[in-house]
Amino acid sequence: MRRMCFGLYLNSLGNYFHVEIKDLVKVGLSDKYPVKEYDENQGFSPDVDWHIIIAPHEFFILGNGTTFDTLKKWPDNIILVTTEQPGTPWFNRTEKYYKYAKAIWDIDALTAQHLQTNGLPCQHLGLGYHPGHQIFQEVPRLPTQPDYYFGQDIESSASGLHGKLSDRPIDIFFVGAWTPRRSKMFAKLSQVIGISNSVILLIDTSKPLRPGHNFSLSTELICGLEQRAKMILNIHRDDRTYFESHRILLHGIGQGALVLSEPCTEDPTFGSEEILFAPVEEMSALIKEFLGQKNLESANEAARKATHSFRSKRRFEYVIESLVDQLPIQYNV
Repeated sequence: MRRMCFGLYLNSLGNYFHVEIKDLVKVGLSDKYPVKEYDENQGFSPDVDWHIIIAPHEFFILGNGTTFDTLKKWPDNIILVTTEQPGTPWFNRTEKYYKYAKAIWDIDALTAQHLQTNGLPCQHLGLGYHPGHQIFQEVPRLPTQPDYYFGQDIESSASGLHGKLSDRPIDIFFVGAWTPRRSKMFAKLSQVIGISNSVILLIDTSKPLRPGHNFSLSTELICGLEQRAKMILNIHRDDRTYFESHRILLHGIGQGALVLSEPCTEDPTFGSEEILFAPVEEMSALIKEFLGQKNLESANEAARKATHSFRSKRRFEYVIESLVDQLPIQYNV
Protein backbone atom coordinates (compact mmCIF):
# COMPACT_ATOMS: atom_id res chain seq x y z
CA MET A 1 0.00 0.00 0.00
CA ARG A 2 1.53 3.31 -1.05
CA ARG A 3 1.44 6.31 1.23
CA MET A 4 -1.20 8.96 0.72
CA CYS A 5 0.02 12.21 -0.83
CA PHE A 6 -1.39 15.49 0.40
CA GLY A 7 -1.63 18.74 -1.55
CA LEU A 8 -1.51 21.96 0.49
CA TYR A 9 -3.19 24.98 -1.09
CA LEU A 10 -2.66 28.53 0.14
CA ASN A 11 -3.45 31.81 -1.57
CA SER A 12 -0.22 33.73 -2.26
CA LEU A 13 -2.03 37.04 -1.68
CA GLY A 14 -3.27 36.16 1.81
CA ASN A 15 -2.21 36.98 5.35
CA TYR A 16 1.26 35.96 6.55
CA PHE A 17 -0.09 34.10 9.58
CA HIS A 18 -1.85 31.60 7.31
CA VAL A 19 1.61 30.73 5.97
CA GLU A 20 2.51 29.83 9.56
CA ILE A 21 -0.50 27.52 9.82
CA LYS A 22 0.18 26.00 6.39
CA ASP A 23 3.78 25.30 7.36
CA LEU A 24 2.62 23.70 10.61
CA VAL A 25 0.29 21.38 8.68
CA LYS A 26 3.15 20.63 6.30
CA VAL A 27 5.69 19.62 8.94
CA GLY A 28 3.03 17.66 10.82
CA LEU A 29 2.15 15.61 7.75
CA SER A 30 5.67 15.33 6.34
CA ASP A 31 6.76 13.03 9.15
CA LYS A 32 4.73 10.26 7.47
CA TYR A 33 3.38 11.45 4.11
CA PRO A 34 4.54 13.14 0.91
CA VAL A 35 3.30 16.74 0.75
CA LYS A 36 3.11 19.04 -2.28
CA GLU A 37 2.35 22.76 -2.21
CA TYR A 38 0.16 24.80 -4.56
CA ASP A 39 -1.32 28.28 -4.76
CA GLU A 40 -4.40 29.85 -6.34
CA ASN A 41 -2.81 29.96 -9.80
CA GLN A 42 -2.43 26.23 -10.36
CA GLY A 43 -5.83 24.58 -10.02
CA PHE A 44 -6.44 21.25 -8.33
CA SER A 45 -3.55 18.85 -8.91
CA PRO A 46 -4.28 15.33 -10.19
CA ASP A 47 -1.14 14.10 -8.42
CA VAL A 48 -2.42 14.09 -4.83
CA ASP A 49 -4.88 12.01 -2.84
CA TRP A 50 -6.21 14.86 -0.70
CA HIS A 51 -6.51 18.58 -1.40
CA ILE A 52 -6.08 20.59 1.83
CA ILE A 53 -7.26 24.18 1.44
CA ILE A 54 -5.79 26.48 4.10
CA ALA A 55 -8.00 29.48 4.95
CA PRO A 56 -10.65 28.96 2.23
CA HIS A 57 -12.10 32.42 2.96
CA GLU A 58 -8.90 33.80 1.39
CA PHE A 59 -8.01 31.04 -1.03
CA PHE A 60 -11.20 31.27 -3.11
CA ILE A 61 -11.60 35.06 -2.82
CA LEU A 62 -8.23 36.67 -3.59
CA GLY A 63 -6.70 37.00 -7.05
CA ASN A 64 -7.10 33.96 -9.28
CA GLY A 65 -8.73 32.08 -6.44
CA THR A 66 -12.05 33.35 -7.77
CA THR A 67 -11.63 31.17 -10.87
CA PHE A 68 -12.37 28.05 -8.81
CA ASP A 69 -16.00 29.17 -8.61
CA THR A 70 -16.29 28.53 -12.36
CA LEU A 71 -15.43 24.83 -12.03
CA LYS A 72 -18.20 22.55 -13.29
CA LYS A 73 -16.93 19.62 -11.22
CA TRP A 74 -15.02 19.76 -7.96
CA PRO A 75 -12.84 16.97 -6.59
CA ASP A 76 -14.55 14.94 -3.89
CA ASN A 77 -11.41 14.65 -1.76
CA ILE A 78 -11.19 18.20 -0.37
CA ILE A 79 -10.28 19.12 3.21
CA LEU A 80 -10.92 22.69 4.39
CA VAL A 81 -8.73 24.10 7.17
CA THR A 82 -10.83 26.89 8.66
CA THR A 83 -9.26 29.54 10.86
CA GLU A 84 -11.74 32.34 11.47
CA GLN A 85 -13.99 33.39 14.34
CA PRO A 86 -17.75 32.73 13.97
CA GLY A 87 -19.73 35.87 13.34
CA THR A 88 -17.02 37.60 11.34
CA PRO A 89 -17.31 38.31 7.59
CA TRP A 90 -14.34 35.99 6.97
CA PHE A 91 -16.08 33.08 8.68
CA ASN A 92 -19.24 33.70 6.69
CA ARG A 93 -17.32 33.69 3.40
CA THR A 94 -16.35 30.07 3.97
CA GLU A 95 -19.89 28.71 4.31
CA LYS A 96 -20.53 28.35 0.58
CA TYR A 97 -17.57 25.95 0.26
CA TYR A 98 -18.62 23.52 3.00
CA LYS A 99 -20.60 21.47 0.48
CA TYR A 100 -17.39 20.59 -1.39
CA ALA A 101 -15.55 19.32 1.69
CA LYS A 102 -15.14 15.68 2.61
CA ALA A 103 -13.67 16.94 5.89
CA ILE A 104 -13.34 20.27 7.69
CA TRP A 105 -10.56 20.90 10.19
CA ASP A 106 -11.16 23.99 12.34
CA ILE A 107 -8.48 25.38 14.65
CA ASP A 108 -11.03 26.18 17.38
CA ALA A 109 -12.63 23.39 19.42
CA LEU A 110 -15.94 25.18 20.07
CA THR A 111 -16.31 26.17 16.42
CA ALA A 112 -15.63 22.59 15.35
CA GLN A 113 -18.30 21.38 17.77
CA HIS A 114 -20.75 23.98 16.42
CA LEU A 115 -20.16 22.88 12.82
CA GLN A 116 -20.56 19.22 13.82
CA THR A 117 -23.89 20.03 15.47
CA ASN A 118 -24.99 21.51 12.16
CA GLY A 119 -24.25 18.24 10.39
CA LEU A 120 -20.86 19.11 8.91
CA PRO A 121 -17.88 16.70 8.91
CA CYS A 122 -15.75 18.92 11.13
CA GLN A 123 -12.97 18.03 13.56
CA HIS A 124 -10.79 20.18 15.82
CA LEU A 125 -7.31 20.82 14.43
CA GLY A 126 -5.64 21.86 17.66
CA LEU A 127 -2.65 24.06 16.85
CA GLY A 128 0.38 22.60 18.56
CA TYR A 129 4.11 22.18 18.81
CA HIS A 130 6.42 20.69 16.21
CA PRO A 131 10.20 21.11 16.59
CA GLY A 132 10.62 21.44 12.83
CA HIS A 133 8.47 24.56 12.46
CA GLN A 134 10.17 27.93 11.99
CA ILE A 135 7.97 29.54 14.61
CA PHE A 136 9.56 27.49 17.40
CA GLN A 137 13.17 28.21 16.41
CA GLU A 138 15.31 30.55 18.45
CA VAL A 139 15.79 34.03 16.99
CA PRO A 140 19.26 34.91 18.33
CA ARG A 141 19.24 38.44 16.86
CA LEU A 142 16.29 40.59 15.85
CA PRO A 143 16.12 41.09 12.08
CA THR A 144 16.78 44.64 10.94
CA GLN A 145 13.55 46.51 10.25
CA PRO A 146 13.89 50.17 9.21
CA ASP A 147 10.20 50.92 9.83
CA TYR A 148 10.44 50.06 13.53
CA TYR A 149 12.87 50.89 16.30
CA PHE A 150 12.29 49.09 19.59
CA GLY A 151 15.11 50.63 21.60
CA GLN A 152 18.72 49.62 22.11
CA ASP A 153 18.01 47.34 25.09
CA ILE A 154 15.61 45.26 23.00
CA GLU A 155 17.38 45.35 19.66
CA SER A 156 20.75 44.33 21.12
CA SER A 157 19.33 41.61 23.39
CA ALA A 158 19.62 37.87 22.95
CA SER A 159 16.66 35.53 22.64
CA GLY A 160 15.19 34.44 25.95
CA LEU A 161 13.59 31.30 24.52
CA HIS A 162 15.71 29.03 26.70
CA GLY A 163 16.42 31.49 29.51
CA LYS A 164 14.62 33.18 32.39
CA LEU A 165 11.90 35.81 32.14
CA SER A 166 14.08 38.19 34.14
CA ASP A 167 16.53 38.26 31.22
CA ARG A 168 13.86 39.40 28.77
CA PRO A 169 13.84 43.18 28.25
CA ILE A 170 10.20 43.52 27.10
CA ASP A 171 7.69 43.44 29.95
CA ILE A 172 4.46 43.31 27.93
CA PHE A 173 3.94 42.41 24.27
CA PHE A 174 0.92 42.40 21.98
CA VAL A 175 0.53 42.32 18.22
CA GLY A 176 -2.84 42.14 16.50
CA ALA A 177 -5.46 43.91 14.45
CA TRP A 178 -6.58 47.35 15.53
CA THR A 179 -10.26 47.28 16.47
CA PRO A 180 -12.40 49.81 18.37
CA ARG A 181 -12.70 47.44 21.31
CA ARG A 182 -8.96 46.81 21.54
CA SER A 183 -8.34 50.53 21.43
CA LYS A 184 -10.62 50.98 24.45
CA MET A 185 -9.14 48.04 26.34
CA PHE A 186 -5.56 49.23 25.88
CA ALA A 187 -6.62 52.69 27.02
CA LYS A 188 -7.66 51.06 30.31
CA LEU A 189 -4.18 49.53 30.55
CA SER A 190 -2.35 52.71 29.59
CA GLN A 191 -0.99 53.41 33.07
CA VAL A 192 0.67 50.02 33.57
CA ILE A 193 1.87 50.01 29.96
CA GLY A 194 3.32 53.48 30.45
CA ILE A 195 5.48 52.44 33.40
CA SER A 196 6.58 49.18 31.75
CA ASN A 197 8.92 48.42 28.88
CA SER A 198 6.10 47.45 26.54
CA VAL A 199 5.68 46.80 22.82
CA ILE A 200 2.06 47.12 21.68
CA LEU A 201 1.51 46.80 17.93
CA LEU A 202 -2.04 47.46 16.72
CA ILE A 203 -2.09 46.78 12.99
CA ASP A 204 -4.39 47.94 10.18
CA THR A 205 -5.75 44.69 8.75
CA SER A 206 -8.13 46.16 6.18
CA LYS A 207 -6.00 44.32 3.60
CA PRO A 208 -4.15 40.99 3.97
CA LEU A 209 -0.79 41.46 5.70
CA ARG A 210 2.04 40.45 3.38
CA PRO A 211 5.65 40.92 4.58
CA GLY A 212 7.71 42.73 1.97
CA HIS A 213 4.60 44.20 0.35
CA ASN A 214 2.30 46.09 2.73
CA PHE A 215 3.55 44.79 6.09
CA SER A 216 6.88 45.61 7.70
CA LEU A 217 6.88 42.81 10.25
CA SER A 218 7.58 39.12 9.66
CA THR A 219 7.20 35.83 11.49
CA GLU A 220 10.89 35.90 12.41
CA LEU A 221 10.73 39.43 13.82
CA ILE A 222 7.50 38.84 15.72
CA CYS A 223 8.82 35.60 17.24
CA GLY A 224 12.06 37.38 18.06
CA LEU A 225 10.16 40.04 19.99
CA GLU A 226 8.03 37.43 21.76
CA GLN A 227 11.16 35.54 22.81
CA ARG A 228 12.31 38.78 24.45
CA ALA A 229 8.98 39.40 26.22
CA LYS A 230 8.08 38.35 29.74
CA MET A 231 4.33 38.50 29.15
CA ILE A 232 2.11 38.18 26.07
CA LEU A 233 -1.33 39.77 26.29
CA ASN A 234 -4.40 38.38 24.58
CA ILE A 235 -7.12 40.99 24.13
CA HIS A 236 -10.21 40.02 22.12
CA ARG A 237 -10.94 41.88 18.89
CA ASP A 238 -14.64 42.24 19.82
CA ASP A 239 -17.06 41.00 22.47
CA ARG A 240 -16.73 37.35 21.43
CA THR A 241 -14.62 35.35 23.86
CA TYR A 242 -12.95 33.25 21.15
CA PHE A 243 -9.88 31.22 22.18
CA GLU A 244 -7.19 32.79 20.00
CA SER A 245 -5.02 29.67 19.83
CA HIS A 246 -2.64 31.13 17.25
CA ARG A 247 -1.65 33.95 19.61
CA ILE A 248 -2.02 32.13 22.96
CA LEU A 249 -0.31 28.87 22.01
CA LEU A 250 2.01 29.42 19.04
CA HIS A 251 3.01 33.01 19.77
CA GLY A 252 2.64 32.98 23.54
CA ILE A 253 3.29 29.78 25.45
CA GLY A 254 5.25 28.41 22.49
CA GLN A 255 7.70 31.31 22.82
CA GLY A 256 8.31 30.65 26.51
CA ALA A 257 6.39 33.73 27.68
CA LEU A 258 3.75 34.07 30.38
CA VAL A 259 0.33 34.57 28.77
CA LEU A 260 -2.29 36.87 30.28
CA SER A 261 -5.61 36.63 28.46
CA GLU A 262 -9.14 37.86 28.78
CA PRO A 263 -11.52 34.98 29.62
CA CYS A 264 -11.96 32.67 26.62
CA THR A 265 -14.10 29.81 25.47
CA GLU A 266 -12.61 26.52 26.59
CA ASP A 267 -9.78 24.68 24.89
CA PRO A 268 -9.89 20.90 25.49
CA THR A 269 -6.24 20.76 26.56
CA PHE A 270 -5.12 24.08 28.00
CA GLY A 271 -6.64 26.22 30.73
CA SER A 272 -5.79 28.07 33.91
CA GLU A 273 -2.78 25.85 34.65
CA GLU A 274 -1.02 27.23 31.56
CA ILE A 275 -2.70 30.63 31.04
CA LEU A 276 -3.56 33.55 33.32
CA PHE A 277 -7.17 34.61 32.71
CA ALA A 278 -8.61 37.92 33.88
CA PRO A 279 -10.90 40.69 32.63
CA VAL A 280 -9.06 43.78 31.45
CA GLU A 281 -10.14 45.66 34.58
CA GLU A 282 -8.04 43.26 36.69
CA MET A 283 -5.04 42.99 34.38
CA SER A 284 -3.07 45.98 35.65
CA ALA A 285 -2.89 44.54 39.15
CA LEU A 286 -1.91 41.11 37.83
CA ILE A 287 0.80 42.55 35.61
CA LYS A 288 2.31 44.43 38.55
CA GLU A 289 2.04 41.33 40.74
CA PHE A 290 3.60 38.83 38.36
CA LEU A 291 6.24 41.08 36.84
CA GLY A 292 7.30 42.64 40.13
CA GLN A 293 10.73 41.68 41.38
CA LYS A 294 9.23 39.75 44.30
CA ASN A 295 7.17 37.39 42.12
CA LEU A 296 9.23 37.24 38.93
CA GLU A 297 10.73 33.89 39.86
CA SER A 298 7.27 32.35 40.33
CA ALA A 299 6.20 33.88 37.01
CA ASN A 300 9.23 32.28 35.39
CA GLU A 301 8.30 28.89 36.85
CA ALA A 302 4.71 29.27 35.63
CA ALA A 303 5.89 30.09 32.11
CA ARG A 304 8.34 27.18 32.13
CA LYS A 305 5.64 24.71 33.18
CA ALA A 306 3.22 26.07 30.57
CA THR A 307 5.78 25.69 27.79
CA HIS A 308 6.57 22.13 28.87
CA SER A 309 2.85 21.32 28.97
CA PHE A 310 2.32 22.75 25.49
CA ARG A 311 5.23 20.86 23.97
CA SER A 312 4.22 17.55 25.54
CA LYS A 313 0.41 17.65 25.40
CA ARG A 314 -0.07 19.14 21.93
CA ARG A 315 2.52 17.53 19.67
CA PHE A 316 1.17 18.53 16.30
CA GLU A 317 2.22 15.42 14.38
CA TYR A 318 -0.04 13.39 16.68
CA VAL A 319 -2.89 15.89 16.35
CA ILE A 320 -2.91 15.76 12.58
CA GLU A 321 -2.35 12.00 12.41
CA SER A 322 -5.49 11.47 14.48
CA LEU A 323 -7.44 13.52 11.93
CA VAL A 324 -5.92 11.65 8.99
CA ASP A 325 -7.01 8.40 10.64
CA GLN A 326 -10.60 9.68 10.68
CA LEU A 327 -10.75 10.45 6.97
CA PRO A 328 -13.28 8.32 5.05
CA ILE A 329 -11.68 4.93 4.56
CA GLN A 330 -12.68 4.67 0.91
CA TYR A 331 -10.35 7.59 0.18
CA ASN A 332 -7.34 6.03 1.87
CA VAL A 333 -4.96 4.61 -0.70
